Amino acid sequence: MAKQKLTLKQQMEGFPTEQVVVVGLIRFAEPIAFTSLFPYVYFLVRDSGIAKDDGEISKYSGYLSASFAFFQFLVSIHWGRAADIVGRKKVLLMGLFGTSISLLMFGFSKSFYMALFSRSLMGALNGNIGVLRTVLGEIAVERKHQAIAFSTLPLLWNVGSVIGPLIGGFLTFTSSDNPVKVAAITSLDDFFRHKYPYALANIVVAGFLWFSMVVGFLFLEETQCLMKDKPDIGLILGDRLKRLFGVTPKTRPWDSKRIPRYDSQVFDFVDDAIDSCEENSGELSPLLIEDNEAPSLLYTGLEPSSTAACRLSAASLDPSLSSEESLKSPSIHSFGILSRRQSLALVRTYSMNQPDEVETTADNWREAFPPGVVKAISVNFILSLHTLVFDEFLPVFLALDADTENCRFPLRIVGGLSFDTITIGTLVSATGFMGILIILFIFPYLDRNYEMLPTLRALMLVMSVVYFFVPLSVFTVLPQFPKWFPIVALYTLTSLKALGNANCFPQVMLLIHRASPFQHRALINGASMSISSLARTIGPLVWGNIMSFSENNQVGWLTWWSLSLLSLLGTVQTFTIQDENEDEVGETAAETA
Repeated sequence: MAKQKLTLKQQMEGFPTEQVVVVGLIRFAEPIAFTSLFPYVYFLVRDSGIAKDDGEISKYSGYLSASFAFFQFLVSIHWGRAADIVGRKKVLLMGLFGTSISLLMFGFSKSFYMALFSRSLMGALNGNIGVLRTVLGEIAVERKHQAIAFSTLPLLWNVGSVIGPLIGGFLTFTSSDNPVKVAAITSLDDFFRHKYPYALANIVVAGFLWFSMVVGFLFLEETQCLMKDKPDIGLILGDRLKRLFGVTPKTRPWDSKRIPRYDSQVFDFVDDAIDSCEENSGELSPLLIEDNEAPSLLYTGLEPSSTAACRLSAASLDPSLSSEESLKSPSIHSFGILSRRQSLALVRTYSMNQPDEVETTADNWREAFPPGVVKAISVNFILSLHTLVFDEFLPVFLALDADTENCRFPLRIVGGLSFDTITIGTLVSATGFMGILIILFIFPYLDRNYEMLPTLRALMLVMSVVYFFVPLSVFTVLPQFPKWFPIVALYTLTSLKALGNANCFPQVMLLIHRASPFQHRALINGASMSISSLARTIGPLVWGNIMSFSENNQVGWLTWWSLSLLSLLGTVQTFTIQDENEDEVGETAAETA
């Protein structure tokens, strides 16, 4: 399992910190929006009057949660495809704006069906997580940086999941609220407390989203290979803002003051291309400038990239060259100031060989989803399914009344541990903080010192063991065990689960990214997000019924051991996939395009 070891300093050399921070801000706002309703969704459903009794409130609350995931499942792949066509940045900004509008509609809802529509709209208008995965992969092009970059997504989800419920809990005004909370906004007391008691929390969260949208507009760089060098008014304004604060922005491709260095070797190369172009076309199109005008400066703006098709190499000018030879040929950035004849030849030849497959080959599903991608996405589906079921149903299991009289070790299990809401809430919050610490300290260590796939398999096995022991924890409340033992046992199990969860998800993201053909990465990440949303939709429905059956038939182990079996299935599936070299994937895709 050992690999070449890197120190943290070596791993972080050249890390694209600025862009990862911008992506992080966009990501950070979304878990806040998603989790802020958890503390008050029960009261919102109750106040809407849709539920005939308290027993139905949980059912309608589940509809609100499932509607978001279901509509995200329907549209995420289309948002990913749109990101391949119009660019990543536009889709991300549209997602943030759409989510903010949906949140405001949700906060001002006066009926359950209005809230349900708003929640569904939120899922339909936001496919950002799949696009963010694509952007991170295109920002962190060096292999040593990718694990750190991808780990920011679950890290910020954990942080946002702590802040979101706090906003939802302290900024909503139900009938059981403490008057002290209202005193700070006395002038708006009637509006927010009596007319729209759930609006303020959503206004605050929408403010987070708008802030992220402004930061993204000003500082996020487009990473789609055919669009990233087009003038971006947001980046232009952001660069001006940087200069006001004494920060020198990087040189942009559209900056006309940039003059590449002269390279005589390239002029010979261009002259050869001219001869070839004249032989093929017989006649050159007129140039827009006259001979007596200043020499033209050719600058396409296609920066060198780690993916083959985003490099403009000699193959753009001489298709007879092999892909390997073209990567060694002079870059367009070394052309310098060219003569009229040379400029015309490059413009004409480049336009003749301009890659246009990025938009058209998205319809070729077999090319877009090779076997390596499909297998990695299947692992992601299984991982999303069993981790979500654990997170949603563990609190239910802990809250069930203990029934030790009817339990018989090991197969006759009924009831739970009789934990109160404070104990459960503390356990869940502590697990979230544990996940943050694991991503910050343990994940980088594992990434630097161990191979990805063996580590992934080991951690998925750990989660299988955790699920196996969860139902057996009911026996820890027997009199022969000390009172502190059940708490210690549950904290141990949830910490091990957090260890697996925090490390497995970024590793699976990397496997999908590295196996994806470069021109389909946004589409593939959108599809992966859709599959994860499908897991979040069907998981609660299926395992909710399994849990009810288990309790009624005193086989409480069935819920958790079926999860353990599912995790084992995911572990077996990892033996069918490989940790691809993304450069080789990109070059292969370029050759077949």
